[in-house]
Amino acid sequence: MPLIGILWVMQVGLFAGAMVFGWRDAPDAHGPGRVWWPIRIGVSASLILSAWLIWNLQQREIAAYARTALWGMAFSFIGDLFMANLIPVPSRFIAGMIAFGIGHVFYIEAYHAAAIPNDVALLQPALYAIASVYALAIAWAWWRMARSPHAKVALRLGAAAYGALIAAMSTTAILLALGAGGGWWLAAAGSILFVVSDGLIALTEIAHEEIRGSRDAIWITYLAGQMGIIYAPWVVALLHSPS
Repeated sequence: MPLIGILWVMQVGLFAGAMVFGWRDAPDAHGPGRVWWPIRIGVSASLILSAWLIWNLQQREIAAYARTALWGMAFSFIGDLFMANLIPVPSRFIAGMIAFGIGHVFYIEAYHAAAIPNDVALLQPALYAIASVYALAIAWAWWRMARSPHAKVALRLGAAAYGALIAAMSTTAILLALGAGGGWWLAAAGSILFVVSDGLIALTEIAHEEIRGSRDAIWITYLAGQMGIIYAPWVVALLHSPS
């Protein structure tokens, strides 16, 4: 377990250091540079290692979640490579949404896997309230994208479908946390930050809206969100370990 904690400190310290010391990409047409891309991609890749280490804790309550979340993080990393143009494709957004979408399916399955040993019913009244909030958020984002002459119809449709999928992912995480409590709230918080990050991408990259500080905010919320999802079972294991 100490190795997992050290890895988390290194991930946070590396990204925070880049923010403080100004290790950034060169400015481009979208504004000031973001944290230097090797650091962004490196932290993302290291989260796969984190997920693997947590899976190898081999604790029954978290094993199925950790194994499935590992695959979710692996596909998310592929999505990061697409979005960073490190894997050449005709449309980095479409390719990225497909990779992240597969990752979200794995995350949803991970939440279901965690719900079983915790005797959590994911079909509960709170489902409808949470889903309604996300449905309104997706409709609002669609309206903002539809106002932009730069947002192509195919891209808007893809973004709406992806938005529905990530909303389902976050809704499932919140329902797990409501039922099981404890460290699973970290996964729920992570899922919400993931939604915020992708919402900022939709508004700035698809609707072409200018949001001050959005380039850093996208990566801060994204990495914090992924950390919440990946490290949640480790926190659960720590809370349940003998004192």
